[in-house]
Amino acid sequence: MSIDLSQFASEGFDPKAYINDACTRIPDDDKASERHLAELEMKLHLAGEDLALYLQDHSTRYSQRVPAAIKELLRVKVS
Repeated sequence: MSIDLSQFASEGFDPKAYINDACTRIPDDDKASERHLAELEMKLHLAGEDLALYLQDHSTRYSQRVPAAIKELLRVKVS
């Protein structure tokens, strides 16, 4: 259950076109179409959660690195 997130990052990404494209692959059966859209929504939701966790983890790591980087810059500046 994975989604290629690179398409969302592209500058020309069109959410309407993405949704319309996903809807063209829906089976004709009403229950199947509802299930298909629910699965698509869940995939997008999980991808969003994964991305949020990734960003949170990396921003925490980088913010913890800032004090050491400042000290290093000050040491280089003084030298």
